[in-house]
Amino acid sequence: MTAGSLSHTPAQVIAQLLVDLACGSSASLTVGWPVFSTNEPDLPDNVITVYDTEGNQDGRFMITGEVRQHYGLQFRIRGTSHSIAHAKANTLKQILDQTVLRTAVALGGSTYLVQSVSRRSGPISIGKESPTSRRVIFTLNAVVSLRQVS
Repeated sequence: MTAGSLSHTPAQVIAQLLVDLACGSSASLTVGWPVFSTNEPDLPDNVITVYDTEGNQDGRFMITGEVRQHYGLQFRIRGTSHSIAHAKANTLKQILDQTVLRTAVALGGSTYLVQSVSRRSGPISIGKESPTSRRVIFTLNAVVSLRQVS
């Protein structure tokens, strides 16, 4: 592993973090709010999906030359009604804003240190999933500062 490289995508790491913080449940469960990364299933109705998006580069360390990167994320909250999805989106917003600070995440034999997650927007209501769907979607956009420590 080279400096700055990750064994998992930032979305996978943050999805595990949300499970660890009890914001959602493991993707293998169909109860509560399962958290998925990079691929949202059709069922269950209430889910959180974390996607990798464009982040931003914050320069380099002068001594090592290592590039400092904030990885981009999008959180998609799908629920059975506007009020249910909105409430979950606000809970997620509070967890990201108030709880995540130098938090360790274990995933597939690797350990990551999540320094912080900084929201860029949200919750944003994007309406119903489709014209005939009853499911409603909210999104939040953020950047995360994280590094793999083992």
